[in-house]
Amino acid sequence: MYICRVKLYKTMQEEPKGVHYIPKSALIPVKIGSGFIQRLQRLLIFLIQDKTPEEIELLQKALEDNSAEEDSWMYQYETIQTMILIIEKTAIDLKITEFREDQAEI
Repeated sequence: MYICRVKLYKTMQEEPKGVHYIPKSALIPVKIGSGFIQRLQRLLIFLIQDKTPEEIELLQKALEDNSAEEDSWMYQYETIQTMILIIEKTAIDLKITEFREDQAEI
């Protein structure tokens, strides 16, 4: 269960006390700007900037095997990476990307 921490505007009626939550089965359509995607990409770099080559190798193996432990930095890296990949695939599917052969490795 994920808890939504967004403050809601008070309405004319008194709302029952409790917390809004997002069930695991929910799919949420969200529009995300390219600036936010760039921030996520920089976050990936930040997560690995102090890691040793051996730790990076372990990360690559964990990503390939889907074996990162839930409370590890590798799991957090995988979470952000997955989000970026989903956003990029959606952008391609929506045909809102620009293809540049000369910049295959950015």
